[in-house]
Amino acid sequence: MKNEKRPLQDWAKKWPKRNESVGEKEDSQARPETNEVITEEQELSERVREWAERINTIGGDYNNAYNFIAPSGRDGRDIIEERQEFLNEQHYTPVFTYKKLEKEDFKEPLKKLQEIRQELKDEEKNEQAKKILQEVIDNVEAKMMFLKASKEGDDDKAFEWAKIAYGDIDDELVEYAEKTHVDKVEENAKKKSKLETYLRKSENSPEDAKYVFEEGLRALEVPMYDPEKGTEGWEVFIDHTKLGVSVEYASKEYPRPTVVVGGKTEVRTGFNVLELLAHEVGTHVRTNQNSENSGLRGTIFGRDYEVFQEGIALLAEKEFIKDVIGVDTNPATPFAVLAMNQVKQGKNFRETFNFIREKWLEHNRAEKQGLEEEMTPEKEAKLQNDTNKDAWGTCQRTFRGFHDLSKGGKYYPKDKAYLQGFKEVQVLAEHGLEEYLVEHKADATVIQQLLDLRLKPKDKVELKKVAQKIFADSIKWFFEGKE
Repeated sequence: MKNEKRPLQDWAKKWPKRNESVGEKEDSQARPETNEVITEEQELSERVREWAERINTIGGDYNNAYNFIAPSGRDGRDIIEERQEFLNEQHYTPVFTYKKLEKEDFKEPLKKLQEIRQELKDEEKNEQAKKILQEVIDNVEAKMMFLKASKEGDDDKAFEWAKIAYGDIDDELVEYAEKTHVDKVEENAKKKSKLETYLRKSENSPEDAKYVFEEGLRALEVPMYDPEKGTEGWEVFIDHTKLGVSVEYASKEYPRPTVVVGGKTEVRTGFNVLELLAHEVGTHVRTNQNSENSGLRGTIFGRDYEVFQEGIALLAEKEFIKDVIGVDTNPATPFAVLAMNQVKQGKNFRETFNFIREKWLEHNRAEKQGLEEEMTPEKEAKLQNDTNKDAWGTCQRTFRGFHDLSKGGKYYPKDKAYLQGFKEVQVLAEHGLEEYLVEHKADATVIQQLLDLRLKPKDKVELKKVAQKIFADSIKWFFEGKE
């Protein structure tokens, strides 16, 4: 499973346009009136769904490996306390412990995965289906082996499996990250419109974000959980033990598909809430729901699914912000890749933090300049404090899953997906094909194969068509009583 260059231009040219018959073969006996296909093809696609569901039942939870390596601090103390000691003590090396990982036993699920691998080899006669499904097993296995090595404290083995599971950074991506940083600083420093300034300065609680995400789900007509009506579907849940926002699907931790709003995050700007609405609800929820509707139950096809999923999510942010407030912005951030490159060069946690903090400070100070804020001593102190938190957050995500933070060389490469994905999805967007990446949980290399197997996407749903509706229905509270 090499981290090969993907000729996206070539693949994009091969995919059918959205108004063409998707996945039809010339000799197909399709009926124009019903769009039904011959029984043999129907049986094949159903078999793929059944295999995928079996694999997902065993390993689906481990596809979100990051959930198992959300770190606690030394002796299991709160990670925020660990951060504070690191910031207070110049020579303190943080300690990451992984409470959730300690409870996992990988022996049985790995055994079951191998049993399915053998059954697939013996029983599935369609070679294309067999190849795709073997890759699904490979992907799940790699993430499980990464987690197993992390649990055992074997940083060397964990890093090798992490690279198999997620790929690695290269010089080209690092160069792109450096350029992105320069471009973002310049963009931040430009004077903002009155509306953008307001949204970037407004402060919103987790409850505010929950309200917006629920309205976004309704605007996209996503099924929602309602205990009073007895209906199942998606739920927006504030988890006071977590930071950030995430989408959880087929997770042991949450009983139903859930948009998790971290309650530890004190405030978010209105601009950030808009970005998260497009990213988490407009993209990740939609992709999972489409996968459910197609009978694939969240199965991930292709190792680089997350690269393209995060890329399309960032592109959604860009389009949504432009539609809603008329601002053309670059939502991609370079910090994860820049931090990984430092670790790759042998820098430890403290050294990486010092480097990435300077980058964050440039970024944040330029943003204050663009908002025309007068920097009082109090605001300067807040800027420095916020920058510390930003830099720590980047380093925490970069080093998660590992134990010896006094050394460099090993990092969790998942977060390269954001910058790499944004870069590569723009190539697909030039051909108008980016929406395929929301219809299946698959990377670009696998899309054509899924189409060939009759796993057809639904009609295209454009974020642009719902952007103004979401804005009107769910963001109006930004302005109520504030003029």
